[in-house]
Amino acid sequence: PPPPPPPPPLLRALRAGPPSPHRSLSLPTVVVRKAPPSKPARVVTAADAIKVALRRKANARLVERRSDVLSLLTRAADTPLDSADAAEAFARELEALVDSLGLSLAGEPWSSRLEIAKKGDSGHSHFSPTELARADDAQRRIALASTAFSWAGQLRVQARAAAAIFEESSASSPRGSAAGGGALGPQRRADSIARCREALASGSRVWHAIVADAFFKTATREMNSLAVPHRLDELGDSLLKELRALERPACTLTLDELDGLRAERSSLGRRLRAPKSAALVRTTLQLLRELRSLPAGRGAASPPADAQTDALTLLKNALAEITALEPDGQAASCADDMNDAV
Repeated sequence: PPPPPPPPPLLRALRAGPPSPHRSLSLPTVVVRKAPPSKPARVVTAADAIKVALRRKANARLVERRSDVLSLLTRAADTPLDSADAAEAFARELEALVDSLGLSLAGEPWSSRLEIAKKGDSGHSHFSPTELARADDAQRRIALASTAFSWAGQLRVQARAAAAIFEESSASSPRGSAAGGGALGPQRRADSIARCREALASGSRVWHAIVADAFFKTATREMNSLAVPHRLDELGDSLLKELRALERPACTLTLDELDGLRAERSSLGRRLRAPKSAALVRTTLQLLRELRSLPAGRGAASPPADAQTDALTLLKNALAEITALEPDGQAASCADDMNDAV
Protein backbone atom coordinates (compact mmCIF):
# COMPACT_ATOMS: atom_id res chain seq x y z
CA PRO A 1 0.00 0.00 0.00
CA PRO A 2 1.19 3.58 -0.55
CA PRO A 3 2.67 5.39 2.41
CA PRO A 4 0.32 7.66 4.35
CA PRO A 5 0.41 11.36 3.43
CA PRO A 6 2.56 13.60 5.59
CA PRO A 7 0.78 15.34 8.48
CA PRO A 8 -0.06 19.02 8.14
CA PRO A 9 2.55 21.49 9.42
CA LEU A 10 0.68 22.32 12.58
CA LEU A 11 0.32 18.62 13.54
CA ARG A 12 4.03 17.98 12.85
CA ALA A 13 4.94 20.84 15.13
CA LEU A 14 2.78 19.48 17.93
CA ARG A 15 4.25 15.96 17.55
CA ALA A 16 7.74 17.36 17.72
CA GLY A 17 7.12 18.42 21.31
CA PRO A 18 7.55 21.76 23.00
CA PRO A 19 9.79 24.14 21.17
CA SER A 20 13.27 24.64 22.40
CA PRO A 21 14.33 28.08 23.49
CA HIS A 22 16.56 28.19 20.41
CA ARG A 23 13.76 27.34 17.96
CA SER A 24 10.56 29.33 17.40
CA LEU A 25 7.35 27.73 16.37
CA SER A 26 6.14 29.23 13.10
CA LEU A 27 2.52 28.64 12.19
CA PRO A 28 1.28 28.93 8.60
CA THR A 29 -0.52 32.16 7.66
CA VAL A 30 -4.03 31.63 6.46
CA VAL A 31 -5.32 34.45 4.20
CA VAL A 32 -9.10 34.79 4.15
CA ARG A 33 -10.32 36.57 1.06
CA LYS A 34 -13.74 38.14 1.16
CA ALA A 35 -15.95 37.76 -1.83
CA PRO A 36 -16.70 41.07 -3.61
CA PRO A 37 -20.05 42.50 -2.58
CA SER A 38 -22.73 41.73 -5.08
CA LYS A 39 -24.50 44.69 -6.63
CA PRO A 40 -28.16 44.89 -5.70
CA ALA A 41 -30.42 44.10 -8.58
CA ARG A 42 -32.13 47.17 -10.01
CA VAL A 43 -35.82 47.01 -9.38
CA VAL A 44 -37.76 47.94 -12.49
CA THR A 45 -41.13 49.35 -11.54
CA ALA A 46 -44.19 49.57 -13.72
CA ALA A 47 -43.66 53.33 -14.04
CA ASP A 48 -40.11 52.78 -15.33
CA ALA A 49 -41.34 50.25 -17.84
CA ILE A 50 -43.99 52.66 -19.08
CA LYS A 51 -41.39 55.43 -19.44
CA VAL A 52 -39.11 53.16 -21.46
CA ALA A 53 -41.98 52.11 -23.71
CA LEU A 54 -43.04 55.72 -24.28
CA ARG A 55 -39.45 56.73 -25.01
CA ARG A 56 -39.13 54.01 -27.63
CA LYS A 57 -42.42 55.00 -29.19
CA ALA A 58 -41.34 58.66 -29.33
CA ASN A 59 -37.99 57.65 -30.85
CA ALA A 60 -39.77 55.65 -33.52
CA ARG A 61 -41.96 58.65 -34.35
CA LEU A 62 -38.93 60.94 -34.67
CA VAL A 63 -37.14 58.47 -36.93
CA GLU A 64 -40.25 57.94 -39.04
CA ARG A 65 -40.75 61.69 -39.43
CA ARG A 66 -37.09 62.48 -39.91
CA SER A 67 -37.83 64.77 -42.86
CA ASP A 68 -40.21 66.85 -40.73
CA VAL A 69 -37.59 67.13 -38.00
CA LEU A 70 -34.97 68.34 -40.48
CA SER A 71 -37.47 70.82 -41.95
CA LEU A 72 -38.17 72.12 -38.44
CA LEU A 73 -34.47 72.60 -37.72
CA THR A 74 -33.91 74.41 -41.00
CA ARG A 75 -36.90 76.73 -40.66
CA ALA A 76 -36.15 77.51 -37.03
CA ALA A 77 -32.55 78.41 -37.69
CA ASP A 78 -32.77 80.10 -41.10
CA THR A 79 -36.19 81.81 -41.35
CA PRO A 80 -35.70 85.61 -41.43
CA LEU A 81 -38.04 87.58 -39.16
CA ASP A 82 -38.48 91.22 -40.10
CA SER A 83 -41.13 92.26 -37.55
CA ALA A 84 -42.67 91.36 -34.23
CA ASP A 85 -45.85 90.18 -35.97
CA ALA A 86 -43.80 87.85 -38.16
CA ALA A 87 -42.03 86.50 -35.06
CA GLU A 88 -45.37 85.78 -33.36
CA ALA A 89 -46.70 83.98 -36.44
CA PHE A 90 -43.41 82.06 -36.61
CA ALA A 91 -43.81 80.99 -32.97
CA ARG A 92 -47.43 79.88 -33.41
CA GLU A 93 -46.68 77.81 -36.50
CA LEU A 94 -43.54 76.08 -35.24
CA GLU A 95 -44.99 75.43 -31.78
CA ALA A 96 -47.65 73.26 -33.40
CA LEU A 97 -45.01 71.33 -35.35
CA VAL A 98 -42.89 70.85 -32.23
CA ASP A 99 -45.88 69.45 -30.33
CA SER A 100 -46.78 67.07 -33.15
CA LEU A 101 -43.22 65.68 -33.13
CA GLY A 102 -43.26 65.17 -29.36
CA LEU A 103 -40.33 67.51 -28.71
CA SER A 104 -40.09 69.94 -25.81
CA LEU A 105 -38.87 73.52 -25.95
CA ALA A 106 -37.90 73.74 -22.28
CA GLY A 107 -36.88 70.16 -21.56
CA GLU A 108 -34.07 67.96 -22.80
CA PRO A 109 -31.70 69.59 -25.32
CA TRP A 110 -32.56 68.53 -28.82
CA SER A 111 -28.97 67.56 -29.56
CA SER A 112 -29.34 64.85 -26.91
CA ARG A 113 -32.94 64.01 -27.69
CA LEU A 114 -32.28 63.38 -31.37
CA GLU A 115 -29.24 61.21 -30.73
CA ILE A 116 -31.09 57.98 -31.50
CA ALA A 117 -28.83 55.03 -32.22
CA LYS A 118 -29.53 52.76 -35.16
CA LYS A 119 -30.44 49.15 -34.45
CA GLY A 120 -27.42 46.89 -34.57
CA ASP A 121 -25.08 49.87 -35.01
CA SER A 122 -24.67 51.63 -31.68
CA GLY A 123 -21.92 53.87 -33.03
CA HIS A 124 -24.15 55.69 -35.50
CA SER A 125 -27.27 57.82 -35.04
CA HIS A 126 -30.25 58.41 -37.30
CA PHE A 127 -29.26 62.12 -37.28
CA SER A 128 -25.83 63.25 -38.39
CA PRO A 129 -23.46 65.26 -36.14
CA THR A 130 -24.11 68.35 -38.29
CA GLU A 131 -27.85 68.04 -37.80
CA LEU A 132 -27.43 67.52 -34.08
CA ALA A 133 -25.19 70.59 -33.85
CA ARG A 134 -27.98 72.78 -35.34
CA ALA A 135 -30.66 71.30 -33.11
CA ASP A 136 -29.87 73.32 -29.98
CA ASP A 137 -29.76 76.64 -31.86
CA ALA A 138 -33.11 75.87 -33.48
CA GLN A 139 -34.60 74.93 -30.12
CA ARG A 140 -33.36 78.14 -28.51
CA ARG A 141 -34.70 80.37 -31.29
CA ILE A 142 -38.16 78.80 -31.23
CA ALA A 143 -38.22 78.98 -27.42
CA LEU A 144 -37.36 82.69 -27.45
CA ALA A 145 -40.00 83.45 -30.09
CA SER A 146 -42.55 81.49 -28.08
CA THR A 147 -41.61 83.37 -24.90
CA ALA A 148 -41.96 86.74 -26.65
CA PHE A 149 -45.36 85.68 -28.03
CA SER A 150 -46.59 84.58 -24.58
CA TRP A 151 -45.35 87.71 -22.80
CA ALA A 152 -46.81 90.01 -25.44
CA GLY A 153 -50.19 88.32 -25.10
CA GLN A 154 -50.24 88.73 -21.32
CA LEU A 155 -49.29 92.41 -21.50
CA ARG A 156 -51.96 93.06 -24.15
CA VAL A 157 -54.67 91.33 -22.12
CA GLN A 158 -53.94 93.42 -19.04
CA ALA A 159 -53.81 96.67 -21.05
CA ARG A 160 -57.17 95.90 -22.69
CA ALA A 161 -58.73 95.05 -19.33
CA ALA A 162 -57.54 98.36 -17.85
CA ALA A 163 -58.82 100.26 -20.89
CA ALA A 164 -62.22 98.56 -20.59
CA ILE A 165 -62.46 99.49 -16.90
CA PHE A 166 -61.52 103.06 -17.81
CA GLU A 167 -64.29 103.29 -20.41
CA GLU A 168 -66.85 101.73 -18.09
CA SER A 169 -65.98 104.00 -15.19
CA SER A 170 -65.88 107.12 -17.34
CA ALA A 171 -69.26 106.36 -18.89
CA SER A 172 -70.87 105.97 -15.47
CA SER A 173 -69.78 109.41 -14.25
CA PRO A 174 -71.75 112.21 -15.94
CA ARG A 175 -70.64 115.20 -13.89
CA GLY A 176 -73.07 118.05 -13.38
CA SER A 177 -76.33 116.18 -13.95
CA ALA A 178 -79.54 117.10 -12.16
CA ALA A 179 -79.34 113.96 -10.04
CA GLY A 180 -76.47 115.37 -8.09
CA GLY A 181 -73.45 113.91 -9.81
CA GLY A 182 -75.00 111.12 -11.87
CA ALA A 183 -77.59 108.43 -11.28
CA LEU A 184 -75.16 106.10 -9.52
CA GLY A 185 -75.33 105.63 -5.80
CA PRO A 186 -72.36 105.36 -3.45
CA GLN A 187 -72.32 101.55 -3.63
CA ARG A 188 -72.21 101.51 -7.43
CA ARG A 189 -69.41 104.05 -7.41
CA ALA A 190 -67.54 102.05 -4.77
CA ASP A 191 -67.86 98.92 -6.91
CA SER A 192 -66.50 100.77 -9.94
CA ILE A 193 -63.49 102.06 -8.00
CA ALA A 194 -62.93 98.55 -6.60
CA ARG A 195 -62.74 97.24 -10.17
CA CYS A 196 -60.17 99.93 -10.93
CA ARG A 197 -58.07 98.68 -8.02
CA GLU A 198 -58.42 95.08 -9.19
CA ALA A 199 -57.30 96.02 -12.70
CA LEU A 200 -54.37 97.94 -11.23
CA ALA A 201 -53.33 95.03 -9.01
CA SER A 202 -53.58 92.49 -11.83
CA GLY A 203 -51.78 94.64 -14.39
CA SER A 204 -49.04 95.64 -11.96
CA ARG A 205 -48.48 92.01 -10.99
CA VAL A 206 -48.10 90.93 -14.62
CA TRP A 207 -45.81 93.87 -15.44
CA HIS A 208 -43.50 93.07 -12.53
CA ALA A 209 -43.51 89.34 -13.32
CA ILE A 210 -42.45 89.99 -16.93
CA VAL A 211 -40.70 93.32 -17.42
CA ALA A 212 -39.24 93.83 -13.94
CA ASP A 213 -37.95 90.27 -13.69
CA ALA A 214 -34.18 89.75 -14.01
CA PHE A 215 -34.71 87.16 -16.77
CA PHE A 216 -36.39 89.78 -18.99
CA LYS A 217 -33.15 91.57 -19.88
CA THR A 218 -31.33 88.30 -20.54
CA ALA A 219 -34.15 86.98 -22.72
CA THR A 220 -34.53 90.18 -24.76
CA ARG A 221 -30.76 90.33 -25.24
CA GLU A 222 -30.79 86.78 -26.64
CA MET A 223 -33.80 87.64 -28.81
CA ASN A 224 -31.83 90.48 -30.36
CA SER A 225 -28.77 88.27 -30.88
CA LEU A 226 -30.83 85.52 -32.58
CA ALA A 227 -32.84 88.00 -34.72
CA VAL A 228 -36.18 87.53 -32.96
CA PRO A 229 -37.93 90.95 -33.10
CA HIS A 230 -40.41 91.90 -30.38
CA ARG A 231 -42.41 94.81 -28.92
CA LEU A 232 -42.18 93.86 -25.27
CA ASP A 233 -40.79 97.19 -24.07
CA GLU A 234 -43.47 99.09 -25.97
CA LEU A 235 -46.23 96.83 -24.65
CA GLY A 236 -44.96 97.21 -21.09
CA ASP A 237 -45.05 101.00 -21.38
CA SER A 238 -48.54 100.83 -22.91
CA LEU A 239 -49.77 98.77 -19.95
CA LEU A 240 -48.37 101.28 -17.45
CA LYS A 241 -50.06 104.10 -19.36
CA GLU A 242 -53.45 102.37 -19.25
CA LEU A 243 -53.06 101.69 -15.53
CA ARG A 244 -52.23 105.33 -14.77
CA ALA A 245 -55.28 106.42 -16.75
CA LEU A 246 -57.49 104.78 -14.10
CA GLU A 247 -56.82 107.73 -11.80
CA ARG A 248 -59.09 110.09 -13.70
CA PRO A 249 -62.36 108.07 -13.59
CA ALA A 250 -61.71 107.12 -9.96
CA CYS A 251 -61.28 110.74 -8.92
CA THR A 252 -64.30 111.77 -11.00
CA LEU A 253 -66.50 109.16 -9.35
CA THR A 254 -65.33 110.30 -5.95
CA LEU A 255 -66.15 113.94 -6.68
CA ASP A 256 -69.54 112.82 -8.01
CA GLU A 257 -70.18 111.15 -4.69
CA LEU A 258 -69.20 114.33 -2.86
CA ASP A 259 -71.68 116.28 -5.02
CA GLY A 260 -74.37 113.72 -4.25
CA LEU A 261 -73.70 114.00 -0.53
CA ARG A 262 -73.90 117.77 -0.69
CA ALA A 263 -77.21 117.51 -2.55
CA GLU A 264 -78.82 115.53 0.26
CA ARG A 265 -81.44 117.83 1.85
CA SER A 266 -82.18 115.95 5.05
CA SER A 267 -79.74 115.53 7.88
CA LEU A 268 -80.77 111.89 8.24
CA GLY A 269 -79.93 111.24 4.59
CA ARG A 270 -76.53 112.88 5.05
CA ARG A 271 -75.87 110.82 8.20
CA LEU A 272 -76.76 107.61 6.43
CA ARG A 273 -74.73 108.41 3.33
CA ALA A 274 -71.63 109.98 4.89
CA PRO A 275 -69.96 106.71 6.08
CA LYS A 276 -70.24 105.16 2.61
CA SER A 277 -68.95 108.34 1.02
CA ALA A 278 -65.99 108.47 3.41
CA ALA A 279 -65.14 104.82 2.69
CA LEU A 280 -65.26 105.55 -1.05
CA VAL A 281 -62.86 108.49 -0.68
CA ARG A 282 -60.46 106.38 1.39
CA THR A 283 -60.50 103.67 -1.27
CA THR A 284 -59.71 106.24 -3.95
CA LEU A 285 -56.87 107.64 -1.88
CA GLN A 286 -55.42 104.14 -1.58
CA LEU A 287 -55.76 103.69 -5.34
CA LEU A 288 -53.83 106.91 -5.93
CA ARG A 289 -51.06 105.83 -3.59
CA GLU A 290 -50.76 102.54 -5.46
CA LEU A 291 -50.64 104.39 -8.76
CA ARG A 292 -47.81 106.57 -7.43
CA SER A 293 -45.76 103.42 -6.78
CA LEU A 294 -45.86 102.36 -10.45
CA PRO A 295 -42.52 102.64 -12.26
CA ALA A 296 -42.10 105.28 -14.92
CA GLY A 297 -41.39 102.77 -17.69
CA ARG A 298 -38.90 102.99 -20.53
CA GLY A 299 -38.94 106.48 -22.03
CA ALA A 300 -42.26 107.37 -20.41
CA ALA A 301 -42.70 110.65 -18.62
CA SER A 302 -44.03 110.48 -15.08
CA PRO A 303 -47.13 112.53 -14.23
CA PRO A 304 -46.26 116.04 -13.06
CA ALA A 305 -45.64 116.24 -9.34
CA ASP A 306 -48.02 119.22 -9.05
CA ALA A 307 -50.86 117.22 -10.62
CA GLN A 308 -50.22 114.31 -8.26
CA THR A 309 -50.21 116.62 -5.26
CA ASP A 310 -53.37 118.40 -6.43
CA ALA A 311 -55.29 115.14 -6.78
CA LEU A 312 -54.24 113.90 -3.36
CA THR A 313 -54.98 117.25 -1.76
CA LEU A 314 -58.38 117.42 -3.43
CA LEU A 315 -59.37 114.00 -2.11
CA LYS A 316 -58.04 114.71 1.37
CA ASN A 317 -60.09 117.89 1.50
CA ALA A 318 -63.14 115.95 0.31
CA LEU A 319 -62.60 113.39 3.08
CA ALA A 320 -62.33 116.16 5.65
CA GLU A 321 -65.56 117.70 4.38
CA ILE A 322 -67.40 114.38 4.54
CA THR A 323 -66.07 113.66 7.99
CA ALA A 324 -67.36 117.06 9.14
CA LEU A 325 -70.79 116.17 7.80
CA GLU A 326 -70.89 112.98 9.86
CA PRO A 327 -72.65 113.71 13.19
CA ASP A 328 -71.13 112.38 16.38
CA GLY A 329 -74.50 111.17 17.68
CA GLN A 330 -75.32 114.33 19.64
CA ALA A 331 -75.18 117.01 17.00
CA ALA A 332 -78.66 116.49 15.55
CA SER A 333 -81.61 117.58 17.59
CA CYS A 334 -84.65 115.44 18.32
CA ALA A 335 -86.82 117.80 16.27
CA ASP A 336 -84.68 117.30 13.17
CA ASP A 337 -84.86 113.53 13.66
CA MET A 338 -88.62 113.66 13.91
CA ASN A 339 -88.95 115.85 10.82
CA ASP A 340 -86.62 113.54 8.87
CA ALA A 341 -88.60 110.51 9.92
CA VAL A 342 -91.86 112.12 8.82
